[in-house]
Amino acid sequence: MLNPTRLTAARKRRGWTLTKLAQKTGLSRASLSTYENQHQDPTPQTVATLAAALGVAEAFLTGDDLDEIPVEAVRPS
Repeated sequence: MLNPTRLTAARKRRGWTLTKLAQKTGLSRASLSTYENQHQDPTPQTVATLAAALGVAEAFLTGDDLDEIPVEAVRPS
């Protein structure tokens, strides 16, 4: 099952909006929003599509929750 926190993290790591991810995957922005907000689970094929577009393993998208890094923990280089 897709882990929404991991989907969001992978998307943000790429610097993509939901609109950009929709363009890259051919999925609707509305569907992507429902996945990120845990209102619906995508099919296994959709998870594979998301993983391929984001350049991550499917196992990454289905792993345990990620802890969010607090803003104050990140220093500019």
